[in-house]
Amino acid sequence: EDKRPPTLGHMGPVPRSIGPGSGQGRGGRELTEGAGGEILAVKAMDGGPPIGPGSRTQGGGKMTTPLGSPAAEAIADLLARELGRMADQLRAYRDEEAIWALDGAILNSAGTLAAHGAGNILHFVGAVLGGTEYERNREAEFSGEWIPRAELIRHLDEAVRVVQAVIPGLTEDELEAPFPELPDRYAGASTYWFLTHLTSHLSWHLGQVDYHRRIVGERWTSEI
Repeated sequence: EDKRPPTLGHMGPVPRSIGPGSGQGRGGRELTEGAGGEILAVKAMDGGPPIGPGSRTQGGGKMTTPLGSPAAEAIADLLARELGRMADQLRAYRDEEAIWALDGAILNSAGTLAAHGAGNILHFVGAVLGGTEYERNREAEFSGEWIPRAELIRHLDEAVRVVQAVIPGLTEDELEAPFPELPDRYAGASTYWFLTHLTSHLSWHLGQVDYHRRIVGERWTSEI
């Protein structure tokens, strides 16, 4: 059991089943986990074929989603890609402390943006849709408190696993249904609309991190 304090948010164990019938999230899918708790595959609780790395097509690298819609698969692919790129950006900083550097009108560091990006996905996709036990600490995401690069990347990697476990199997009906537990300003938005919003929002922050690394990160490194 993870006993670490909930800095960005406490991820907790991923439940064995997610979706209707489990009392958690949506989708009616059962998780297969590895020895380290990583998600290996997701299977329909009605006996359908698995979804996950073991069901990937040969060569193309795209996840086969017999239960879901092409739109759900596309959103999952894009979210996983952008989360992976965010982690790559953090790895590219030559000085780890520069991840948290601020400069002039730049009020959010790369660390803050990465923490927020992971928190959004772990909360809305993991806890709300998937029924994980993730407990978000949004204030910590924007506190600017230094968090090790490895910890930020761990959260981003977990967000990828959650995306691949929850989104690909969503059906068209589920995508058209209102997203549960939305902020008031998005009240009534469909699951498809809100997942698209999360994707574009993450891409926006990814671009900010890229320019932060190129400008603030490089100057920070050259001045120490």
